[in-house]
Amino acid sequence: MPVSKYWRKSVLVALSFLLAFPIMADQVRAKRKMENVIVTFKEDVHKKAITEVNGKIEQSYEHIPAVSGKVPASRVAELEHNDEVKSVEPDQQAEISGQTVSWGIVKVKASTSWKSGDTGKGVKIAIIDTGIAKHADLSIAGGVSMISSSYNDNNGATHGKKL
Repeated sequence: MPVSKYWRKSVLVALSFLLAFPIMADQVRAKRKMENVIVTFKEDVHKKAITEVNGKIEQSYEHIPAVSGKVPASRVAELEHNDEVKSVEPDQQAEISGQTVSWGIVKVKASTSWKSGDTGKGVKIAIIDTGIAKHADLSIAGGVSMISSSYNDNNGATHGKKL
């Protein structure tokens, strides 16, 4: 009699383990699954917010308070609720499938000029507008205003200005 009692307990324990093992294995895999994310912070980067959720920073950005890296999938929500974090977004690769030519290039027949070898060196251009705003891509040699003493753009126009 004691053997059958022992045998029943052994079978029950074995069955319990076999039934629980796939569930535990899934939980372990879920904990180990890492998500590629971009984390944007409200003000400054807080690296500790990433390390507290067992994440790894792979890249920091110079001009924005953000990092990209890997975070356990099971802890992304926790990171999203961190007071210092503005957003957590999936970091996905994007592919450009084609390039379009701006309508203006076609309209002014720029390809004809490109073929001629003209570079524009020494060419002066006059633009009639509400004014001129400084821009890193422009070399402004001067200007003339027909309505005031300043040729600066005081009308709030954003063209010619870096935003």
